[in-house]
Amino acid sequence: MEMIDLESEGKKDPGPDTAADSKVISWKDITFKVGTKEILKGVTGLIRPAGLCAIMGPSGAGKSTLLNIIAGRLRSQGKAVVGGDVFVNGEKVDPVLFRKKIAYVMQEDALFATQTPREAFEFSAALRLPKSVSVTERKKLVDDLLEDLALTKCADTLIGSILIPGISGGEKKRTAIGVELISKPDILFLDEPTSGLDSYSAYQVVNILKKLCAKGRTVITTIHQPSSEIFQQFDEVLLLARGKILYNSSVENLTNYFEKENYICPDRTNPADFVMFFMQQASATRVDELAKVWDTWTEGKQSPAMNHVNALRATEPDSDSSKSLVENQRPGFCVQLWWLSLREIKKVMRSKLEIRARVGATIFLNGLVGFVYWKSADWSDVDTDDPSSVTVKTNAHFASIFQILMGAMMGLMQATMLGFPLERPMFLREYATGTYGAAPYFLAKTIVEIPVSICQTVLVFLCAYWTIGFGGNFFLLVLLGALLGMVAASQALVVGAIADSVQSAMQATPVIFLPQILFSGVFVPISDIPVVLRWVQYLCSLKYAINLVTLLEFHDTVPSTWPSDNSDSYFRSVYGCLKDDLSNGVCNTTVPYYNENALLPRVEVTPNAATEYLAVLFGILIVFRAMAILALVKKGRSS
Repeated sequence: MEMIDLESEGKKDPGPDTAADSKVISWKDITFKVGTKEILKGVTGLIRPAGLCAIMGPSGAGKSTLLNIIAGRLRSQGKAVVGGDVFVNGEKVDPVLFRKKIAYVMQEDALFATQTPREAFEFSAALRLPKSVSVTERKKLVDDLLEDLALTKCADTLIGSILIPGISGGEKKRTAIGVELISKPDILFLDEPTSGLDSYSAYQVVNILKKLCAKGRTVITTIHQPSSEIFQQFDEVLLLARGKILYNSSVENLTNYFEKENYICPDRTNPADFVMFFMQQASATRVDELAKVWDTWTEGKQSPAMNHVNALRATEPDSDSSKSLVENQRPGFCVQLWWLSLREIKKVMRSKLEIRARVGATIFLNGLVGFVYWKSADWSDVDTDDPSSVTVKTNAHFASIFQILMGAMMGLMQATMLGFPLERPMFLREYATGTYGAAPYFLAKTIVEIPVSICQTVLVFLCAYWTIGFGGNFFLLVLLGALLGMVAASQALVVGAIADSVQSAMQATPVIFLPQILFSGVFVPISDIPVVLRWVQYLCSLKYAINLVTLLEFHDTVPSTWPSDNSDSYFRSVYGCLKDDLSNGVCNTTVPYYNENALLPRVEVTPNAATEYLAVLFGILIVFRAMAILALVKKGRSS
């Protein structure tokens, strides 16, 4: 298949490109509608092998839409309807399936800030290359790619982010390209690769793309308004306006073609600026005329390439052949889990500013709580003969449990709520290319999250355990706090998977976590909440954690500082009855002196239900992690 030659009228078309390792990509009658709005209007075109093609057009012309359709990243969904066929080397393919065989670089550089370019390439190589490629071969490939992309000097520097110093914007863009090139694709798609770069960095990026084409790769990129130096690097250009193709051929002959339509490019004017200017000014009627001229011209020339595309319209895909095109040879589950866990560990260890912020905030807030609730759980100063004094101590003790667990939950949840929406684009990119599956990704995050949660919760109780005077087992309290934090992080993962941005995620936070506070039993006794709403407590993870810690702190024996022969006030304040009226920790409510306002009845804590509370917490953890996986997989498949 070949490109249409416009060098001179009547000149014979050149023979087909014979680049052995390259692929020709073409498409026929591509349409895209969202409801009644038609964005692409039956466009047909092709890209010659081993060429660098720019897709250009005014804003809203459909550049990124066309790129995403032929790259398999946009398909019919809801009101969005995609039509037309895509062909690779003359064979009709399903772009959504074939996308694992191509490389796609998004406009935004979806890279891990805590990786270096070398580590990013090694990660991609380990998970995207066939198992038959040895470690030595992978290392050589990474080194060669670093050199080809002029990244050798910054190969071991963190990629960085707003909060983490790192490499330059141009180097990030070249790193993003290298991550995709590691799998040695024949076709590379890029969406606005020069966006946000200065002129020289943009030129470097396009110059490297040109060198990749010289090695047999086909490169297709959208670009808004390139400089003349950049524009001359391209072999061909595809012009889109109002969803129609006005030109799809060589850069060299662009101005000659439009001269015939009385669009004459002035001397010393950038042809890219020239065509962009007149396309933006052209009316809808004029665009339709130019699109028809292009269609008529190609039909009149009877280009072998276009005839071949038309012939392919009737070709049915060979199912066995299609399967061979998308055969996935990625490493297994354990290899994916190893590399994902390693990356997650480095992310935690290298996020020094985040570590300092989390440690500082934890020490300050829980130290403050510890002093505000000073000795609230220490029963040594209670007047055992004064029931009102016992009730006050009981309430203060329970309130301190709430404050500590609330702090532990929010501290662990907030890091996920703020961080995961920023990390999600990386998952979507890597999942879309088949780098790894969703299950090992979430399992790796969970494995690394466990020690982080435990360490942060240890710090929480180191700040408050002795100042408040807790009597429960220190390590059990830590484990319960860490479990609560992980459950809250799971709920935050669901919000982060669904929300479009950090701002959206933060706005959704009250909807999930305000009920946790309201149904904790601290501010409003559960028994005072209307019956029609009381069931909400069973959905609140904080409530189950409070129940468990309450059972650790309040035993069916009096505190060690309490006279054993004067236990009536303690049991009536905590359980609602005398010790002799307890059966498996539960009061006999028929006794005449039963106190329904005692702590455990008031907040609806069942003394013998610890196992059930623990099981529910684990259940919430698993359910929300599964929901996050499903939400991300759905986004990954539709992205």
